[in-house]
Amino acid sequence: MQVAIQLYTVRDKTAEDMIGTLAKLGAIGYRAVEFAGYGSSEPKAIREALDQAGISGVAAHVALARIDDEFDTVVDEMHIIGAKHLIIPWLPPDQRNKAGFDHVIATLNKRAPEARDAGLRIGYHNHDFEFIKDENGIFPFDRIANSTDPSLVSLEVDAGWVKYAGQDPVAVIEQYAGRVPLIHAKEEQIDGVEDLPAPGSGPLPWKAIVAAGNAAGAEYLIAEDDRPLDSMKTAAAAFENLTRLVS
Repeated sequence: MQVAIQLYTVRDKTAEDMIGTLAKLGAIGYRAVEFAGYGSSEPKAIREALDQAGISGVAAHVALARIDDEFDTVVDEMHIIGAKHLIIPWLPPDQRNKAGFDHVIATLNKRAPEARDAGLRIGYHNHDFEFIKDENGIFPFDRIANSTDPSLVSLEVDAGWVKYAGQDPVAVIEQYAGRVPLIHAKEEQIDGVEDLPAPGSGPLPWKAIVAAGNAAGAEYLIAEDDRPLDSMKTAAAAFENLTRLVS
């Protein structure tokens, strides 16, 4: 696996200066990033900045509504920034029900062949709510996985949210080996706490997570902190932690 960072971690910086933030991340040592919007810039300028910094834009979180309504535009953006992995990042709270998950499944099944034909791979990223059993006693995460084509639809496992939900991220990665190209290295969330350890340095079983990811064929271990106090400091510490883990 290679180390990357989800730019949501440094969203306070990218909102003001996406181009300069990419340069700083490159100076830290990152060679891959995952997007969560384009901050203060736009795809063509971002691609130039990526190339100058020696960074690959390997993945992007894109809202479900855009994948439904603006798919061709999203594909063009992905091609410009060079991203291969197109990820649905979450569901708003009012859609976290059977109809909402049915919608996710339908969108994944509709767009997956189109994504493949465009040289992309579509996937879904978990939070904790996908690990609350439905009326049939099934986790929505498992229903999404079991209702989509493993050869076309990826699962981006967020270790911190899996653990927060009371589940074992190692077991989830192992269960879905072969379709987990991206793993979010996020520490377990603690309600009301913003000053969490930098990714890769907290109590989660990171060595076992990395071993499971390697065995599952994961491509990237992606640093993410939802609520850092100092986002660039966290990014730098995460790079050191994760590089040590994957080496």
